[in-house]
Amino acid sequence: MSPVRLATLAGLALLAIAGAFWLSAQRSLPRDDGVGEALLPGLRGQLNGVQQLRIRSGGDSTTLNREADAWTVLERGGYPANVGEVRKLMFALAEANTIEAKTSDPTRYASLGLTDPDQAGGDGIVIELDGLGTPMRVIAGKAGPVSPSTYVRRGEELRSWLVDAVLRPTAEPRSWLNTRLIQIGSDRIRSVTVTDESGRTFGARRQDVEDQEFTVEGLRNGEQLSSPSVVLPVTTALSDLRMLDVAAGPGSEQSWPEQARYHTFGGLVVALEGRRTESGRFIRLKSASESEQHEPPAQPAASDAEAVPAGTNAAASESAEINRRVQGWTYEVATHVYDLLFPRLETWLTNPDRHD
Repeated sequence: MSPVRLATLAGLALLAIAGAFWLSAQRSLPRDDGVGEALLPGLRGQLNGVQQLRIRSGGDSTTLNREADAWTVLERGGYPANVGEVRKLMFALAEANTIEAKTSDPTRYASLGLTDPDQAGGDGIVIELDGLGTPMRVIAGKAGPVSPSTYVRRGEELRSWLVDAVLRPTAEPRSWLNTRLIQIGSDRIRSVTVTDESGRTFGARRQDVEDQEFTVEGLRNGEQLSSPSVVLPVTTALSDLRMLDVAAGPGSEQSWPEQARYHTFGGLVVALEGRRTESGRFIRLKSASESEQHEPPAQPAASDAEAVPAGTNAAASESAEINRRVQGWTYEVATHVYDLLFPRLETWLTNPDRHD
């Protein structure tokens, strides 16, 4: 190990030890009233009673509503929230304890990041919980000198505190969404058919689940694949499909020039529509089982007209669950995700400009 690396590690170790000694010393000092107590007394035993969680900061606002065992984001039309992140914040609030009393002087709040965001120039983060006998309110500020710790103010109290928890939630609604849309592994994909903005249709297909290579359909004379494996990325597009943001409604006033249809060996079909704009990449999707389809897929091959694969009932159940979650919403996705779902044929070819 080099002397520089050894010195760096030693320095980090000393900082960690110093932080531990500081925290230990703070806890051993004569205690002010309230030190060592729960930040929000009684919350630990009432977490299941919280019906709404509101977060406000810097002009952003997120309202999380409990619906049975799930949570939704009000600012996104009631779309499902990431339950794990909601619980993480609530547990942090419930377990947080005061470790040091800080200033009660409002003129010094700014130094701790505790100015109320409802005031001009306020930089604090308001966290409010409703549904309990008495609403609870915290203003969270900057991170403290040791980890984990945060400066906070409680309710309408003037006194501020340092607590032993990280309480820096974002107030941006999209950050609280359950971003996962679909999980369909590439091992299940039988065929993918894409129609691009020009109306041209092409795709990839394999006959058996054991086949490692896909046959490309829709090539014109003179067009050649750069590699047999160049089509594989499109077959992975649904493996863990996630979105960036969501909007209610189908967006029917917009055109959806790109289409993609994914068929699995179990008889599940996922159909997507896509739109590229300067502001982002947007998709809509729906699902069906092959036995439920009333219209054939674009450019069907003979193999699609053969016997419906086994597992049709399972496919119908899976498609119903997918539609329950995704139908009726428009999703924004990352550019690289969009390019996986709707590949451009020229990216597969060695000579994209040459054909008869």
